[in-house]
Amino acid sequence: MGRVVFGYGLLRGTVLKHKTASLCLLGAAFVGFLCYSYIHEGRPGKVRSTGVDYEGPDLFDSFSFLQPYSPAELEKLAIGEAAGNPLDPVRVVENLIELEEEALVQARSEINQTVLHNGPVYDDSGNEIGLRFLIISDWGGKPEPPYTTHTQMNVGRAMAEFSRRYDCSFVLSLGDNFCDKGVTSVDDHRFEDTFEDVFSQPSLQRPWYIIAGDKDYKGNVSAQIEYTKVSRRWSFESKYYKMSANLPTYRNISVDYVMIDTVELCGVLPPSGKGQPIGPANITAAEKQWAWLEHALKNSGAEYLVVGGHYPVYSGGRQGSTECLVKRLQPMLDKFRVSAYFSGHDHSVQHIKSANSGGVHYFVAGAASADDDRPEHLDGIYSNTRYFWTNHLDHTEGAFLYCDVRKDQMSVTFIKSDESILYLGTILPRSNPANEKPENGGNWLTIPVLKQHRNVPTKPKYFQPKPQSQMQLPNAFQQYRQRQAQQRSRQMQQNQRQNLMRNRQRQQSRRRFMGPSL
Repeated sequence: MGRVVFGYGLLRGTVLKHKTASLCLLGAAFVGFLCYSYIHEGRPGKVRSTGVDYEGPDLFDSFSFLQPYSPAELEKLAIGEAAGNPLDPVRVVENLIELEEEALVQARSEINQTVLHNGPVYDDSGNEIGLRFLIISDWGGKPEPPYTTHTQMNVGRAMAEFSRRYDCSFVLSLGDNFCDKGVTSVDDHRFEDTFEDVFSQPSLQRPWYIIAGDKDYKGNVSAQIEYTKVSRRWSFESKYYKMSANLPTYRNISVDYVMIDTVELCGVLPPSGKGQPIGPANITAAEKQWAWLEHALKNSGAEYLVVGGHYPVYSGGRQGSTECLVKRLQPMLDKFRVSAYFSGHDHSVQHIKSANSGGVHYFVAGAASADDDRPEHLDGIYSNTRYFWTNHLDHTEGAFLYCDVRKDQMSVTFIKSDESILYLGTILPRSNPANEKPENGGNWLTIPVLKQHRNVPTKPKYFQPKPQSQMQLPNAFQQYRQRQAQQRSRQMQQNQRQNLMRNRQRQQSRRRFMGPSL
C-alpha cells in the first residue's frame, strides 16, 4: 500500500512540475489512439475489411447475412464488430444505411420471385405492372473540375425522382459517358466525380447497362469495361451484348435489348469533331459485330425488340443522320421488324418514325449534355419527325427518356429536367397486326411535329422543303402552307387599299390648299 501511495505521489509531482510536456504526451497518445481506430476499425459510418481470409462461398453480392437484423439493430451495429457481423472481413460496403436499403430490396425481390411463379402480379389497384426503365446519353460532364455540369446534375435529380416514383428496374446509358476524352484507367477519378457522386440517389442504385460513345474512344474503353468488376451497378461486360427481360405481370411476354458499338462499326469522328465517322478502325472487328448483330436480330422472338447505339441512324440535329448506319443498319432493322432504335450523339431528344414498311421508331436521347443542339438536318427527314427538343434557351436544362413496357403497348416519354413531360407515344408489339403494316406513321399519338420557341427564329436553311414531286408533305403541313399563302394574299390586298386611300387623301388636301384649278 505504501508503494502505491509513493508511486502516485511521484507521478503527481512529475506532472505538476512538467505540465506542458505531460499535456503534449497525453495529446500524442490520444491522436495515436484515433489513428489506430481509424485504420483497424474504420471511420464513422464505414465498414472496412480487416483482411481476414474467408474460405466460404463468394458472397460479395449477397446480403443474406443482414436478414436476421432489423433496421433498428442495423443502426446499433458497432462498426467493425466481427462478432456481430461474421461476414464483415470479406465485405466492403459504403455505409450501414446503404446496407439496410439493399437488404430490404433483396428481400422484396425474393418475395416477388415467389409470387411470380404462382401467377400474374398486379399493383394495389389491380392494374398491370410494366417493365420500367430509363434511357440517357451524353451525360459525361466536362474534363475540368468539378467534372460535371448543372445539366447533368438536374437530369440526375429528375431521373432519381422518376425511378423512385415508378420503381424503375434499370438504366440504359448510350455513350459519351466521360467527356471529352474518356478515362485513362479503372482507377480514374472521373468514375467517382462524373458518375458515382452525381447519380448517387438511392433510387438510381440500379443496374446501368453501358455502351461507349465516340468521346469514350478518345480514352480507354477497356478501363470502362473493367470498371464493371469494381462497381455494383456499372454493367459493361463487352463492347456489344444482348439482354432479355420478361414483364412482371405477364411472364410469357419478353423484351430483347441489343446493345451495339456503333463507333466500332462506323469509326470515330474527324479531328474537327463534325461530319460523318471516318470508317471503322478495325474492319475485321466491325464485320464480326455486323454478323453477330444480324444473328441476334434474326433469332429474336420477343414481343418487343429494342436496339441501342451511340450514333443515330436518323437525326435532324447538328450532327445529322449517320450514313454508315443508314446504309447497313436501317435495312436490317426493317427486315427483322425491330420495335425501336435508341441513340444519343446529338444533344437533343427526338422521335423520328421510319417511312418504310418495317415501321421502326428512331429515338435520340442525348439531351443530358450542357451543349445545345440545332435542327440543322431536318430538311431531309422533317416529314417523318414527330418531335424535336433541345436546351438552346437554357443550358442548365436537360431531358431523358422513361419507358414503360406492357402487354399491349410500350410507352416512351420524354421527361425534362424539371420533371415536366415533353412528349409521349406508344409502340405496339411486334405481333400486333397494326404494327406489321403501319400506315401514316402507325400507332403514335398525334402530337406537334416540331416545338420551337418563337423568340428563336429558325434559319431558312434549316427548313428547305423538297418539291411535291419528290416528297408528299403531311396534310397538316399542307394546310399550314395554304394558311400562310392566304394570309400573305390578304396582307397584300390590305396594303393596296391603304395605299389607295393615302393617295386620295393627298389629292384632296392638295385641292383644298391650291384651290380649284382653271
